[in-house]
Amino acid sequence: IYGYDHFVNDAGGSICELDDDETMQTLAEHTLILYLKADKNLEKTLIQRALDNPKPMYYQDQFLDRVLPQYLEEEDLQSPLEIIPDRFFAWMFPKLVEHRLPLYQEIADQYGVAVEADRVDSINGEEDFIELVCDALS
Repeated sequence: IYGYDHFVNDAGGSICELDDDETMQTLAEHTLILYLKADKNLEKTLIQRALDNPKPMYYQDQFLDRVLPQYLEEEDLQSPLEIIPDRFFAWMFPKLVEHRLPLYQEIADQYGVAVEADRVDSINGEEDFIELVCDALS
């Protein structure tokens, strides 16, 4: 797409929220979708990193429709207008991660491959990365 011989696209976690088979098929036809599957410790680290440095999030209305009433009840709020956004994000984000894990796996199963994320720690160059990908493909 950019004329590079080799290109790594870090699509980010929100891609699983697209729920668009045509887009996923296009990505799968032109790229290798590689799901870096975090263990529980790394998952906690990633959640904490997101809480420490929040960024814009995309999720489907169905997710919000499911968690919002629960949050309002737990916080004894009468209306979403009473929500303090940072507090809601801190409460919601771990639930979003939990919601997304099976979606990531489904994408990997249907369109790509999964690799244990801790294997990335041993990559010291291009050859190591290629070996990691080849192992995932075999």
